[in-house]
Amino acid sequence: MSITSQLRLFVDVVQQGSFAKAASLNSMDNSSLSKQIKKLEESLGVQLLNRSTVHSRLPQQERTFWQRRIN
Repeated sequence: MSITSQLRLFVDVVQQGSFAKAASLNSMDNSSLSKQIKKLEESLGVQLLNRSTVHSRLPQQERTFWQRRIN
């Protein structure tokens, strides 16, 4: 999968607030989506999301950047 496609998946995870919702939106299973986000993080050399069993959240610094880009 291209980095562009991985970035689109990342955006979907952030907008949906969970891997499960983003996976459903993209007709993927959770593990496939998670693997793509992990590959994106490895490519960029940064952890993009704080993961939990319930939610996926941007770290505070990235959340501030994201909100500035969206608004």
